[in-house]
Amino acid sequence: MTREREVTMSYDITRFYASDEPARTIARGLTLEQAQAHCKDPETSSSTATSDEATAHTRTYGLWFDGYEEENVEDKACRDRLALASHQLVIDKVEALLRPAREGLELDPPRSAHAAEKIDDALEAIDHLKGKRRRQARRAVESAPVWPRRREE
Repeated sequence: MTREREVTMSYDITRFYASDEPARTIARGLTLEQAQAHCKDPETSSSTATSDEATAHTRTYGLWFDGYEEENVEDKACRDRLALASHQLVIDKVEALLRPAREGLELDPPRSAHAAEKIDDALEAIDHLKGKRRRQARRAVESAPVWPRRREE
């Protein structure tokens, strides 16, 4: 008996503009219910939105609305491959830094000072990469446009 793998579709929210402004993906990986709920919100269209953020967005960009579409499987696969490659680069870098430490510990007599230095180098590289990722994430958040928030009624 073969078991079919359950395929979960995910959806992207895209903001479309009546002007020459290019459409922008503003959310990824949502369920159908989440995508539909988002698009039913009156604050997701320039014709029905009333919040300060939405009206400012309309003044800047003209008429707009949010729509949803199935996530492009090829794009998602590409992002997944890039993330995997990035993780593999980190693993390779750490292994390269730790290799001399391992070799130092295998010497007779062991060179523990050499090993400790290399372990410290590896830990420093990991901290550097973590910091780089945090900075990249912070820049992405800071550069993201401010989207209208739902009004409390």
